[in-house]
Amino acid sequence: GAPAEVLSGELRIYDLDGVLLGGLDGYTIKRATRAALFAAIEGVNDLLYEVVWRERSLVPAIIAADFLPEPAAAAGSLMPLADYLEEEGVARADRSALLSDLDRWSRARAIWTLEKLGWRRSVGEAVEPEELRRQLGVIEEHKRVFRRILEMLARSDVLQEDGGRFVVQAGHDDPLPEDVRPDPESFADQLAELHPHGATEIGLFRRCGAALPDVLRGQMDPLTLLFSSGYPTPGDLYLDAPIARAANRLLRDAVRALVARLPAGRRLRVIEVGAGTGSATASVLPELPEGQFDYVYTDISAGFFAEAESRFGDGGGCIEYRPLNIENDPVAQGFDAHAYDLIIASNVLHATRYLDKTLGHCLTLLAPSGQMVALENLRGQGWMDLTFGQLDGWWRFADDYRPHHALASPDVWRRALGDAGFDAAEILGLDASRPDEMPDRGVIVAKGPEKVSEAPGTWVLVADRGDMAAELADGLAARNQAVVVVSEDSENGEKPKTTGVVTASIDFRRRESWQALLEDLPDDAPFSGVVHLPALDGHGAEASTHDIAQDVQHAGASALAVVQGIIDSDRIPAKGVWFITRGAQALERETQGALAGAALWGFGKAVAREAAHLTPRMIDLDPTVVAPATDLVDELMYPDPESHVAARRGSRQVARLVRMEDGPERLDLPKEAAWVLTPDPTGVFEKPCVTELPARSLEGQDVRVAVEAAGLNFWDVFRSLGFIEEGNLGREMCGRVVAVGPEVANVSVGDHVVGLGFGAFAGEMVTHEELVAPAPPDIPVSGLATVPSAFVSAALSYELSGLEADDRVLIHAGAGGVGLAAIQLAQAAGAEVFATASAPKQAYLKSLGVKHVFDSRQTDFGKEILDATNGAGVTVVLNSLTSEGFIDASLSCLAQGGRFVELARRDILSVEEMAALRPDVAYDILELDVLKKTDPEWVGRVLRDVVARVATGELKPLIHSRWPLAEAGAALRFMRSARHLGKIVVTAQPLASGRLREDRTYLVTGGLGGIGLAVAEWLADLGAGTIVLNGRRSPGEDAQEAIRALEDRGVTVRVELADVSDDAAVDEMLARMDEELPPLAGVIHSVGVLSDGALTNQNWDR
Repeated sequence: GAPAEVLSGELRIYDLDGVLLGGLDGYTIKRATRAALFAAIEGVNDLLYEVVWRERSLVPAIIAADFLPEPAAAAGSLMPLADYLEEEGVARADRSALLSDLDRWSRARAIWTLEKLGWRRSVGEAVEPEELRRQLGVIEEHKRVFRRILEMLARSDVLQEDGGRFVVQAGHDDPLPEDVRPDPESFADQLAELHPHGATEIGLFRRCGAALPDVLRGQMDPLTLLFSSGYPTPGDLYLDAPIARAANRLLRDAVRALVARLPAGRRLRVIEVGAGTGSATASVLPELPEGQFDYVYTDISAGFFAEAESRFGDGGGCIEYRPLNIENDPVAQGFDAHAYDLIIASNVLHATRYLDKTLGHCLTLLAPSGQMVALENLRGQGWMDLTFGQLDGWWRFADDYRPHHALASPDVWRRALGDAGFDAAEILGLDASRPDEMPDRGVIVAKGPEKVSEAPGTWVLVADRGDMAAELADGLAARNQAVVVVSEDSENGEKPKTTGVVTASIDFRRRESWQALLEDLPDDAPFSGVVHLPALDGHGAEASTHDIAQDVQHAGASALAVVQGIIDSDRIPAKGVWFITRGAQALERETQGALAGAALWGFGKAVAREAAHLTPRMIDLDPTVVAPATDLVDELMYPDPESHVAARRGSRQVARLVRMEDGPERLDLPKEAAWVLTPDPTGVFEKPCVTELPARSLEGQDVRVAVEAAGLNFWDVFRSLGFIEEGNLGREMCGRVVAVGPEVANVSVGDHVVGLGFGAFAGEMVTHEELVAPAPPDIPVSGLATVPSAFVSAALSYELSGLEADDRVLIHAGAGGVGLAAIQLAQAAGAEVFATASAPKQAYLKSLGVKHVFDSRQTDFGKEILDATNGAGVTVVLNSLTSEGFIDASLSCLAQGGRFVELARRDILSVEEMAALRPDVAYDILELDVLKKTDPEWVGRVLRDVVARVATGELKPLIHSRWPLAEAGAALRFMRSARHLGKIVVTAQPLASGRLREDRTYLVTGGLGGIGLAVAEWLADLGAGTIVLNGRRSPGEDAQEAIRALEDRGVTVRVELADVSDDAAVDEMLARMDEELPPLAGVIHSVGVLSDGALTNQNWDR
């Protein structure tokens, strides 16, 4: 029958070993038919997504655990193991007596076993262990425990070891030495009565010892005997026995002492190796700070995890269960190197084959200054050899530290730890007052080195023409990486200075050259990755169309060849292929950077889909701040899952695809004009609200301007924060005059103007005739909106101070709007400029020709300016920094008789205070908003003067970022962060009325195809008066019919044939449009050429 529309069931998730991981109850799914999908969509916005950027720090892969105390300090606060035992009710002497009796019992069991196997000893008889083993029917896998039986009897003088043979000293019928009891079973009964605290040890050995002959002959399974034959089990021995409780308490207290100084906010990273039944885990977990730790519970087998997880749970998300064989490289098993502050190991290290390798693997896991806490048996015991020695794993040891026994003494542990590279080690549990006593268990605390050597790897850097490749190579080489820097021209760029870096020169566009280079890489270190840097060579924000085409080809063709060469070489970069750009992504309306790098982001996405095993990653560097190469080295060495990363102003941003409704909050601005943005009445800073304005008739010299763009100022920030109690947002704008008052003489309706006023974040603003000036043509409205407040404030300051050509002027916050305007005006006047700015912005000021740039975040600039001027200081100060000490620092470098103009509003000096402090200084406090009301003529004269100078090119609009007015809240937040250069401008909606303009032209590239014609019809529906349809060929019949339909609706339609990939053809087309048609108001770019093919079959010419 027809498939069901809805299915419900219980979903269970298993790993590859069949272990249940989890599940979902009531899991319900519905068939994804076309009808079902579209039924879930309420409107077109449900289909719209956008990319947003979220701050995500790169967690350092190597974080030192330097908060942990030295092992000796931890040891000093803990008791000997014997004291812990006494608290468990076992006296020191009683424990010693038990161990002594267990040793005597084990020797009795040894001789009893040989007799049960059928050996009748004859004095003087010399036997070869292997020959005797075969004679008695002991199977091959138990030859080690069989030999241990002979060694035990040799220590009791029943046998004597002679080279590789054993000679009988006491025959079958001879009396046995005093330390060997003839009847182990009766002796066991005595021990049980004498040592009730040893019931676990006695019960376990009694069962296993009695079955030893059958085990040796392969007639009984030792695993079943040990773990599945009732009480007691090894788990009881390591968890419930008094010695186990005492040892685990010692382990607990050691961990408590180590983590006591964990810094606030720092997560403790713990990994337990060989966790097994969880005896140590149960002691350690309660000592960890709640919710402030990550605990990885590991064992060689995942079979322990189900029981452990049912016992410990996930600790509120803090506990993870993962298989780990500590005898093998943990990094190869998916564990991060040097990522753990503490290693917990209980009765596991001795069970590995090579102690040196195991300890080395532990060091691989330990963070710098991290520590290992290991509970271990400190001496061999015969009863354990005859019990656990029935398992082959007991005898796996094969290192030089343990020639005879798996268990090592404290001296051996210290030597092995030191040889492995641990800096310090303490054995806890020993009693310094009784050096001759050796407890059978102890806790080892060993500290790893303060500095670690990172895992080696090989990197290939596709070099830029600047110095980034050399800096990156030096940074990687300093971290134990081998680097090949590949360039097209061996003469370009700075050369690496570090050993471990080699250079090569090949044709970037030949895939065969990349294949050969990659195939020739040495195999002594893993192939870590390829870093592509040519996109950094772009021409920048001022690039021409031809420049961008060259940049795209330079970066794109080399990237394609590199990726194809990697695929052809069958090399897989462990950490991926990295495409490095600068300013290729616009996060905060940046206008700088190399735009051509954006092509690599598209290419990287294609690689991710066709060659996901290459793990392509894109990183966009900050176009305004030169960050140290070490930041990029960290990304390369320890990548996280993020593949779309942008660095901005010291923060790391990652891309997220979200529904439009989940993107930046946008205001729903009215189509009517009578509204303005005001601060949120509930105090939410970044959420301005729309306030309707009452109808207002124009009076006197009023003019009403339809706002196209408005500048954002710190006044708007202070008003939104509540520091200023009254006023609508927006103090400057650019727009068109839509109405004038009865006394207006110099402004007409339709004039394009820039101006000052109050409430510019609006559809329309009413202001005074004197406060507007004709807008220069051919300058974008966002650029024009940067002029009024900044340049007028700076120019008024200079009129107040009387700036002269020989002045030395200190301009604070030089990278801000007023600061940059003041720099232009001072340079135009011939004055010498001294400026302050935060460190990330100083390079931009220097690029403007400002030679003297100082840090605006500290007050050292006063002394530094005096040093730079040989004590003369500056003659004019434009101040906006009023934090503690800044005004004093500015006055300290202001020459006698200097001029000081205060632009700030808060925490400033009054005229009286300045007169008392520096009576020689001419002091003015500039309040532009007050002057706009009290003296609009003066302000207007200055405004018209600076705008005229902008029109002639003497002054230039300021660098700025542009935001939609609907995102004014985000613009306010950006300004408050003080990360911007110059100005922030908000622009009005292009379709504020919901209609296009009849007196404007709209260009559709690719306009003669199906999509282009559909777009043209949509433009006509919105009221477009003139539409230009661009294509490479004359319109066909369908296109001609569509054009006639548009013309019948009254739309002017022009067909322009031009190849948009031909710069000259496009320039000629635009020139004809400028000459013959209304001004261009919009472009719909819908042209494209399809030349698809698999990644390996593509070439740049296609």
